Amino acid sequence: MKRARVAVAVAVTGLAAVLGISLLTPSGGAAPALPSRVGDHPVDYTPVINGGECAVDSDAVDSTCRRVRDLARIGDRVYAGGIIDSVTDKTTGTTGTYGNAIMFNARTGAVSTGFHPKFTDTAGTLAGGVVHAVERSTDGTALWFGGEFKKVDGVTNRGLIRWDVAANKQNTVFQPNIGADNGTARVYDVKYFCGRLWVAGDFTSAGGVARTALVSLNPTTGAATGEVNLLIGGTASANAGPTRITKIAPSPDCKRVVLIGNFTRIANHVRYQVAVVNVSPTGGRALLAPWDSSHLAASQIGVGASGCGGTALTVWPRDVDWAPDGTWWALAGTGGNKAYPALCDSVSRWTNNDSTNAEPVWINYSGGDTFLSVRVTGPHVYVGGHFRVLDHVVYQNGVHVASTDHEHFGLGLLAASSGMSLSAWNDGATTGRGAGWAAMLSTPGAKGTASGLWVGGDADVIRGVTGKRIALLPLP
Repeated sequence: MKRARVAVAVAVTGLAAVLGISLLTPSGGAAPALPSRVGDHPVDYTPVINGGECAVDSDAVDSTCRRVRDLARIGDRVYAGGIIDSVTDKTTGTTGTYGNAIMFNARTGAVSTGFHPKFTDTAGTLAGGVVHAVERSTDGTALWFGGEFKKVDGVTNRGLIRWDVAANKQNTVFQPNIGADNGTARVYDVKYFCGRLWVAGDFTSAGGVARTALVSLNPTTGAATGEVNLLIGGTASANAGPTRITKIAPSPDCKRVVLIGNFTRIANHVRYQVAVVNVSPTGGRALLAPWDSSHLAASQIGVGASGCGGTALTVWPRDVDWAPDGTWWALAGTGGNKAYPALCDSVSRWTNNDSTNAEPVWINYSGGDTFLSVRVTGPHVYVGGHFRVLDHVVYQNGVHVASTDHEHFGLGLLAASSGMSLSAWNDGATTGRGAGWAAMLSTPGAKGTASGLWVGGDADVIRGVTGKRIALLPLP
């Protein structure tokens, strides 16, 4: 789930030119605006990631589960991370074995055999080395890979590494020391924005200091910067697992960050699994914003009358993304078919303000199936997940306006203004939903640059076309 900055310094552009790196999709801030909606038929050349579907709402990996968790792009190179081993290159017909990350050409689909890191657990198996996050630097010279891995190419590296793009190898100067207290060392998201590197996950130590779930690191050395110390704590319920942050969403101007995950307190204030943080423009400590909503309490197990998830699933927010103009953000989640005002199995639009009891502009409920990803690209909101229908119930400014199921298996498109689905886009049941389409990357560009919406997950088919866990839905 990646973002993009629209401004790049002249010096950075010059460096990229020297290195042969295109700045087509630099990272940080919000997803870039796209000039029009993308098509719902994927291109036919992307690599085939072999394997089976995964368990819904579970990170467990069995012998057949294979999926893409995150995507990043630097010029013509697309990097994908997840649980990945056998990959077939459509340009040659050959099949190779990889180690939970691949790189391929965006325009041709040719898989690089030279990019071949192996992310594993301590025993050297791929199942325990899942990559959850792939993030690029603004100038395109570096990548950060975050996940559950304990080793990279047989050498101990817990949860997070930096990769030098030009040298095509791990940067060993970067030492984030995730889980140095012998605690957990899982990284779920990494965001690089306006020179900052924020890392989220399930850990209590990072960068040489005690930090729970969220830390700001020096992007070169991995040392903690002190910008983030938010005293994050609590869990959604007794069986929700440890406190953790699962997604970080910086605003386009880098002044605000939305956090989601398994927590109930930030900076000694109650926040139920969603919070907004103000970022210091001078590098000072980030502070909790006043923003809150009674819809979050209604969604919380043990607080709301119809809290999301019941005893089986208690962490309901799954993804968040800002509009390119920074005036609002969208929130997507899971949690079961529960009634308004709970936000279970819904995607919703929130105005960027400091209301202490915010009301969403709209909410679109799937009627009992999970949303895992959301991307706002201007007038359009793309959603991915395990859902079968959109518009099961729609609210606008607190008023029920529609209840008409429209089939959009796994991938859908909403109008940003109304929250209603666009029925001509991926309607019908010819797209496999699997456990869910969980990765999205929007890349604008001229014709011939493989621009559009990249998606990743664990299913095989989009709109009747074989996709095999990764696909490009192109701009016209």
